[in-house]
Amino acid sequence: MRLKQIAVLLLSSIVIVTGNNWVKANTSISSTSAYRREAYRPQYHFTPDIGWMNDPNGMVYYHGVYHLFYQYNPYDTVWGPMHWGHAESKDMINWKQKSIALAPDTNGDIFSGSVVVDWNNSSGLFNKVSDHTGLVAFYTTNSAVASQQYQSMAYSTDDGSTWTKYNGGKPIIAQPENTPDFRDPKVSWDNEHNKWVMVLAAGNQTQFYSSNDLKNWTKTGEFGAEGQASHAGVWECPDLYQMTVSGQNIKKWVLSINLGSSVSPDSPPAGGSGMMYVVGDFDGSKFIADPKFTVSNNIGASDIVKGYYLLPGDTINVYDAKEGGNLLGSATVEDNQSTATVNLTKDLGNGSGKVWVAIVRNKIEKNRQEIDYSSEVASTSTGTSAVAPSGQDIINPDFENR
Repeated sequence: MRLKQIAVLLLSSIVIVTGNNWVKANTSISSTSAYRREAYRPQYHFTPDIGWMNDPNGMVYYHGVYHLFYQYNPYDTVWGPMHWGHAESKDMINWKQKSIALAPDTNGDIFSGSVVVDWNNSSGLFNKVSDHTGLVAFYTTNSAVASQQYQSMAYSTDDGSTWTKYNGGKPIIAQPENTPDFRDPKVSWDNEHNKWVMVLAAGNQTQFYSSNDLKNWTKTGEFGAEGQASHAGVWECPDLYQMTVSGQNIKKWVLSINLGSSVSPDSPPAGGSGMMYVVGDFDGSKFIADPKFTVSNNIGASDIVKGYYLLPGDTINVYDAKEGGNLLGSATVEDNQSTATVNLTKDLGNGSGKVWVAIVRNKIEKNRQEIDYSSEVASTSTGTSAVAPSGQDIINPDFENR
């Protein structure tokens, strides 16, 4: 009964208008020490005092404070009218819940996005701030009434305490035609190409945009239109970042993509959302995935090499040696495809070994890549549904209480 009374008290400032538009969200939530010491409330994982939370948005470090924004429904314990909740920490262990950052308005709900620090005031929004810096948030406005999703921007001149929706929350990037799922902008600074870059989900692909001032954006490329990566479910919450290859003095770009559930065989096996990633290169405008190859040394004369993340018109050549090797087979990627299968002319036998694969792109054959294969396996069946393995629960004793 006490928890229910607390919830009623905390929700007392909610104002609701007709329809699905919530014009005022509670901004006076405050924790009590007793409430935070509930037996089953996580201590290392941040949780809001009440309501529903899901996707983390806009995690950023600014002026000595870590900021966490997140999808938030302060009115119920189920998914509902999405806000951006806000929490702060100085050590990433102890968190303080702050006032709601962004609330739905007549434009629609506030879906997922990201936050950046505008260190050089490239937006021109922080001329009156003492150090001419500030926080800029990018989010998807979801209008159930108009059946639209578009990208909006907000900014804060007081270290994230209050936020102003740029241009009243109107689009900074409008929804393209025939793209019902157009959301989750992730913005970052591309130091190599000296500009802001945005990647966002657009149905079953990602789109890339660039900007010099954070307010005006130009589309520069896309990934997935030729079928690259899994298309088992809708793409969501993409991210683009650079990493150093372990043991090598090179860096590669990683495009990570969340994948919604579906009935497809390569849907996330747990039945909910999953994640995939693709390694490649980013030229400041578009992402080009590194080709990936697998060798199936099947029983009988049915050995194959399959290539992934390819472009239409690419040709796969398979050799039995790195230099001067015999050609074992080739295949060309068809239009609107990103994979191709090479049926080898040579039986690889029942042992293990190597083949060498090269890509012919724009009439130029790239260096041959060494691919290992193992002893013969039976041909795999297709069309089966993936399921989560039984008895594979993750066990972390007492983790939630420490």
